Amino acid sequence: EALSSAGKNGAAAMGADDKEGQVLLLQSTKDVMTAMSSLLDATKNASGKSVQDPQMEQLKQAAKIMVTSISSLLKTVKMSEDEAQRGGRALESAVEALDQEVQLLQSPEPPTREATAVDLIHATKAITVSTARAVSVGTSLKQGELSSLANTSRKAIGELLATCKAAAYGADTEQQSELVVQAGLDVAKTFRVLLENIYMLSQKQTYDNRQKLPEQSKAVANAVSEVIQAAEVLKGTDWVNPEDPNVIAENELLAAASAIENAAKKLAILKPRSSPKDADERLPFDEQILEAAKAITAATGALVKSATQAQRELVSQGRVGSCKP
Repeated sequence: EALSSAGKNGAAAMGADDKEGQVLLLQSTKDVMTAMSSLLDATKNASGKSVQDPQMEQLKQAAKIMVTSISSLLKTVKMSEDEAQRGGRALESAVEALDQEVQLLQSPEPPTREATAVDLIHATKAITVSTARAVSVGTSLKQGELSSLANTSRKAIGELLATCKAAAYGADTEQQSELVVQAGLDVAKTFRVLLENIYMLSQKQTYDNRQKLPEQSKAVANAVSEVIQAAEVLKGTDWVNPEDPNVIAENELLAAASAIENAAKKLAILKPRSSPKDADERLPFDEQILEAAKAITAATGALVKSATQAQRELVSQGRVGSCKP
């Protein structure tokens, strides 16, 4: 709580004109708080376990991230006083945050949300945008653009890896889960290389490093393609494009087939219309009157039955409301 308040006060003291610096300081503070929470959880899980237990390794990694996050925060605070180094420091912080997101992806802790294959595909868009921007910023190397790139990149990679973890957790098979996690790790690895190269260019421009930018951006694009392919595997064969003409035609045919089947069922219960029954003139007059009355009663009952059936069909179709006594 005290650290959060100090971070907010420090960002406010930097002034409204330095938005990138404010974002960088707040993110560095958030990284320390997240690392602290992870360290506490790892400590609880490792309590009473042997040195060889996997939870002890998780504790070591959490402690390492905690130290790195604190170091990063201290550098960020110091950097805020030096405008010339701000872009490079922002990139350093982004790389360190990326490493922390990778640790979270590989941790046994369950995700805090759910994600579908569609969410996974959507999460790749920000990476694609950040990659294209990285190549442009790697050419200009302006401090403000470097800081902006660092902030947007860490957000994009954090969102992608968190979505990968959630999607992998909800996968149908372990093989699908591993495929998604590995694809996310490949994106993080290639994107890290790209950011590190831009950082080195910001410190000292060399022809070789500048020439590596297109190749490194292509590597990120290939890794993103792997994420999309993994998402397609998660979707399976039950997903279709509703705008696909073949899908539209298939749905229309199925609807027509259903209508034909319903019509055939109705035709099957129909019978030829019976001819009117002639009056039996051999009966006495009063019995003829009685037979006629019976015929009228039967006809009236048939009409009421037909009207009731028609009313039920209209109500089931929602064309009229039901009438309750």
